[in-house]
Amino acid sequence: MQTTPLLDTLRQVQREDAIDVVIPVYNAPELTRRTIDSLYTRLGDRIAELVVWDDASQATTGEMLDSLRYPRLRVVHAEQNTGFGEAVNRAVASTRTPLVLVLNSDVEARGDFLSPLLDAMRRDPRLGSVSPAGNSLAGYDLGRYPRVHGYVPAYALWAYAFLVRRSAFDEVRGFDRSFGRGFYEDSDLSRRLLEKGWRLGIHPDAQLFHELHGSFKEVAEYREILARNRARYFERWPEATRQVLLVTGDQSLGELPAALRGEVEDVLRKGGAVQWLHAGAPRELLAIPMRSARLRLLPAARRILSRRRKRRRQFTDLWIVDGSPPLAARALARLGRYLAIDVRRISAAS
Repeated sequence: MQTTPLLDTLRQVQREDAIDVVIPVYNAPELTRRTIDSLYTRLGDRIAELVVWDDASQATTGEMLDSLRYPRLRVVHAEQNTGFGEAVNRAVASTRTPLVLVLNSDVEARGDFLSPLLDAMRRDPRLGSVSPAGNSLAGYDLGRYPRVHGYVPAYALWAYAFLVRRSAFDEVRGFDRSFGRGFYEDSDLSRRLLEKGWRLGIHPDAQLFHELHGSFKEVAEYREILARNRARYFERWPEATRQVLLVTGDQSLGELPAALRGEVEDVLRKGGAVQWLHAGAPRELLAIPMRSARLRLLPAARRILSRRRKRRRQFTDLWIVDGSPPLAARALARLGRYLAIDVRRISAAS
């Protein structure tokens, strides 16, 4: 009798190096079913146990979950909605493997994204969490960043999908439940993991599709939740409000002063962001979320002004390194002072 790949997967036995997988669920039954189907198709015996934590969803979602007949699947129906972070905490606490894969219910596995993540964890014992790449990180040119043990260093954790070391997660007591139903709880967890000396990363060789907020679309008050948790996060981590615009000539990253590279890393580590405008084409960026673009005066000025006008996270610092194009440096410095941005001139000497 012929069999389908899915049936073959269901008949596989659990591997010795299998890991537990956690999926917190709040409604969106179609996306959730697609996520679970894709995991069993692509990972199969890599799953020690799949814990689906139903965070008090509507009846249709609960009924769909109860109808599933996959092996090593455990569905938990919570009586009250606690939000993403606390749902993950409780689900992870109920698992057993040293590494746990946490996934949103709106992702789809289209290949073996797990093997590169496991390899990075084995090679770096201080790697606390590593996420797959994919459409959620399409805004980053991952080839521009250095690789460490296969992964790209990052100063942020992408909660839609991350393989976490249980010892690291337990050390910081998981997500902070005060963030409630979602937003910024992953940023807060990132800061606390980094404070304890754990490293975070993104693995370019691991690809996972994400529906992008598909699991949060049914939360009517999500804008209120976003605003409240943003304020809570920045009150706790005020250095994370820093947005640095770095302007240089055609120097590569290695040609910038060592002290400046250290300052950039410090901004990133504390949750801020750095955008590098350069006259040339730097070969490498330091770590995610540092970004870069070629320096052009008018687009740079518009970037500064548009952030102010649209009330996005505004630039707080303008660092101009010696050797920057003189006209652009003078004009941007004048604009920065006019907008009360902290403007610094930095010597190019090491």
